[in-house]
This record gives sequence, structure tokens and C-alpha cells, in this order.
Amino acid sequence: MIIKRLFIRDFGIFNNQLLEDLNPGLVVIGGYNRAGKTTLLNLLRHIAFGFPRKKAFISAREQHEVEAIVLLDTGEEVNIHIQGYGTPVVSVLKGNRQISSVSEIYNNLDSFTYSQLFTISLDELQSFSSKNSEKEKLQSILLGAGLKEFVLIPQLEDYFYKEAEKIAGKNGDPKVKELKPYFMRIEEGLRIREEASSQVILYNQKQKEYDTIHKNINEFKNKKSVLEREINRLDILKNNYNLYSNIVELTSKISTDEAKKYLNDEVRFYPEKARNIISKYTEKQYWIKEQTVKLKEKYSISSMEAVIEKINKYKDEIVFLKESLSGLREKINFYFEEKKNLEEEEKQIKNSLNAINVDWQSELKQLEYIRT
Repeated sequence: MIIKRLFIRDFGIFNNQLLEDLNPGLVVIGGYNRAGKTTLLNLLRHIAFGFPRKKAFISAREQHEVEAIVLLDTGEEVNIHIQGYGTPVVSVLKGNRQISSVSEIYNNLDSFTYSQLFTISLDELQSFSSKNSEKEKLQSILLGAGLKEFVLIPQLEDYFYKEAEKIAGKNGDPKVKELKPYFMRIEEGLRIREEASSQVILYNQKQKEYDTIHKNINEFKNKKSVLEREINRLDILKNNYNLYSNIVELTSKISTDEAKKYLNDEVRFYPEKARNIISKYTEKQYWIKEQTVKLKEKYSISSMEAVIEKINKYKDEIVFLKESLSGLREKINFYFEEKKNLEEEEKQIKNSLNAINVDWQSELKQLEYIRT
């Protein structure tokens, strides 16, 4: 038999309480002290036979009333209703069998046998150990039901409590007794796992840093290539700036009406001189065109106007770079001259030392070897 639904209208501390969708298997009921666990046990103990008229029995606010829907092993579903101290009333909800009393559901068991088989508590089992008559009565009931092992529950409880104390002490502490070595091993494993996890996290962080640095290196390489090309262009512009400026200036002067008139006069009065000037000018123009083509091909320059514009824009910077390079060359020449003087002085010191004592020659060579 399985209780599917239980409605407690009035019983002890329970008032209009509904329990439904109960699990057909083992149901564990727990709660704080005076939460109603013992009250519920007494309700289940007497639901099949009615509530006793005893002063010590659980009271009601007005009148005891409980209703339960149970599922029988035969598949039938019945409703059990108890009101006051009356006999439980049974009505069939699902099934064709006629059931007139609750005793038919429990195969005509008496109330004492039912309570001792299905609603006995561990405290009651413990108390039977000191009362031989009650113990014998209980044993006869359990033997008749084939459940004599229930009497051994208090002994088994003591045995398992002692075994549990051997394993983890009175308080169930995993750090003592037989559990201690396993606990220490687990704790060490957790420590190793945590350390490994931190190493993995550190590795991932370093990997991200490496990827970021590698990416920055590639970006800097690209920027370096761009800057090197710009430096080469500026170097070419710097080296040819004066020449190109003169050519531009001369071209501008020659293009004026006055210059054209003068050239025509030169051609008329000094034909040979004019031809030489024009020839040189033509050669210069041809050379400029060649250099322009080379610059365009080498540095992918589409228009020289942009280059000329940059030259005019950065004229002061180019002149400054040119003057700075001259100063750097002077410093480098000075350093080379100083190096030469120091080497000469070193040579003279060595000669002086050799002249003082010839035996020092090997040691000096060793010192020289160490220095180099």
C-alpha cells in the first residue's frame, strides 16, 4: 500500500495541511525539535484503526479529522476518512472491488501488530531490551511476520557507532583516526592541483604576453621598414637638394621673358656660346629626367610634384641634417685619431716594459691574451 495524498484538517499542531505527490519509495521526514515528527508518526500509526480515547493522546483544536488517498498493491485506489474517534470510512475511488472496512486492506491485522510492524520507532526498539515480557511479545510478532532481525537493530546501531568512531572519531572528523591518512593524501592532492592550476594560469598569462610582444615586434618591423624607406628618400633629397634647388631656380629664371629675350640676343650675337649653354642645359634636363625615373622606380613615387613640395616644406630640416652629419663626421674622425694615438702610446709603454726586464715578456703576452 502506498499513500499518495494526505490531508490533515485537524490533528495536533497540524491544521489544514496537505501532502501530495509523495514518492512511492522511501520518504525521509526531518525537522527541528517540536516540529511535528512524532505527531505525524502517531497519525500514521492510527490511520488504519482510528484514534484512541486516551488523555495522553495527541489533542485536536476542535475535532480530529484526517483524509488519505492510498494505492493498493492490486492497483485499486481508495479514500480513507477519519473524523473524531469514529471508525475510518473507506470509499473506492478506482477499482471494482467492494471494500467495507479498513481491516480488509490490511488483511485483518490487529492494531498492535500493525503498529509494531510498520510504525515502530528506534526508541521503542531500544526500550524493549530491558523488558523481557514486551521483548518476547514483540519477538513473537516479528517472528510471525518473518522480521525477527528488527530486534537486532539497537545492537547493530551500537556496533556501527563504535565502528564509526574507529574510522572518524566521535565527531566524524576526517582528519583523525583511520580517515586521517586518506584525508592527508586528498589534501596534498588538492594542494598539488591548486599549484598546477596556478601554473596553468601563469602559463596562459605568459603565452598572452608572448603573443602580444610577438605582434608588437612584427608591427615595429613594418614601421622600421617604412621609416628606413623614408630615411633613404630624405638622404637622396638631402644629397641632391642644392643641385635640384639650383636647377629649379635656373629654370625659373630662364622661363622669364627677359631671359628668353637675352638668350635670343645671345644666339643672334654669340651663336657658338649660346649653343654651348643650350647644349649643357639640354643635357642637364635629360639627366634630371633620368634621375626622376630612377627615383620613381626605386621608391614607387608617382609624382615628383609631391617630392618637390616635401623638399620645400622640409628645407630647413634637410639643411640641419646635412650640417649635423658634417659634425658627426668630424667627431668620428676625432675618435679615430684618438684611437690611433692611444695605440701608439700603448706600443711605446710595452717597449719600455720590455726594455726594463726581458723576463716579463711571456707574462705580458699572457696579460695581453687575457685582455683580448
